[in-house]
Amino acid sequence: MEQWLLPQPFGKLCEQLTKRGYSFDYVSDALLKSLTVSKQGVRSPSGATYQVVLVPHSTYFPETTLRQLERLARQGARIVFDGLPQQASGFHDHQARSAEVVQLGKTLQQLKTVTVSTDVFRSLTQLGVRVEPWASEGLSFIRKQRTGSSTDTTQYFITNLGNQFHQNWITLSATGRVTRFDPLTNQTTVLPVRKGKTGQNEVFLQLEPGQSCFVNVRSGTPAFVDATAQKRLVDAVNRPSIALQNPWQIQFLRGRPALTTTATLPSLASWTTLSDSAGYFSGTARYTTTFDLPVGVSPSSYRLDLGDVREVADVRLNGQPIGTAWCIPFQLSIPASVLKPTGNKLEIDVTNLSANYMRLYDRQNPGWKKFYDINIVDIRYRPFDATRWEAMPSGLLGPVKLTAN
Repeated sequence: MEQWLLPQPFGKLCEQLTKRGYSFDYVSDALLKSLTVSKQGVRSPSGATYQVVLVPHSTYFPETTLRQLERLARQGARIVFDGLPQQASGFHDHQARSAEVVQLGKTLQQLKTVTVSTDVFRSLTQLGVRVEPWASEGLSFIRKQRTGSSTDTTQYFITNLGNQFHQNWITLSATGRVTRFDPLTNQTTVLPVRKGKTGQNEVFLQLEPGQSCFVNVRSGTPAFVDATAQKRLVDAVNRPSIALQNPWQIQFLRGRPALTTTATLPSLASWTTLSDSAGYFSGTARYTTTFDLPVGVSPSSYRLDLGDVREVADVRLNGQPIGTAWCIPFQLSIPASVLKPTGNKLEIDVTNLSANYMRLYDRQNPGWKKFYDINIVDIRYRPFDATRWEAMPSGLLGPVKLTAN
């Protein structure tokens, strides 16, 4: 894909569309034939509606596809060409078919709903195509329209795949009452809204790198907040964290090869650095430490940030289970009622992947890869050899911090 798609005009345009906040789907010739046109736009058999059909720059183009685009354009579909193609694809009767491609292009160019553009993004803006400008902050999204029994909902799935965004006021193209649903906690919260400088509604979104959520916009009055409340939101996000600086005790519990090692860690690091045997261990180890709460702080809850975890962490605080953190950003909420002013005991059971043990097993028992009808190979179809792998970082790498909500 890095060679035949992404460097081509098609791939580059799709990447720019994504970064600029346009939501789009790809269309094949078969799907193009099934599209219809209504007052809302171009409609697919599944019920999805699109504002524009965008044709990236291309030198070769099937004349049959151009005929389908002409059909849609005559029915009122908005079509934007990033330059018209000049030749037919394929060698069969190439000159005659290329002449038809050129003629179809001239015909399309005369239709009111067709734009042949030298600046695709300016054309999309002029046509009023919906855009989510906050995508430029490193956020990725999928936007869908859901029709329910009571009200229609514009639903966003937003994920923060970069390290640029943490929190900000963003302007959604959909307007109404905005709520956030977090699948990991099964909690729905109403998101605060303010009037931006341009008069558009802005929603306060907090999303850490690696985190994702659903944002639902339904008809209704947004939860507007005044300047004082806006400041409280920003202050809450920027509250200082409490770093847990006491030494950690590590004890290997279950796994292969069996280890009985215990150690005191002045600072957190991969357990593969403890001994040669630990570099082959795949299983679960327990990290234990204690900490005190700062004097004069009494929030309703705290956020426990485990930092870097390889790979899954089960957390207990003062003997009570807090939850399991298995994905970035490895954060859990702690009710204030579970905490004590002093002497809090934090226990974190971390389980890593099986790759480190595979390094040892492949050396001790290489015959496991040979089966009756197939042998195990690597991704390049060469003989599989895990003995050459480096030890993968494992355990609780931290830093572990506590933040008052």
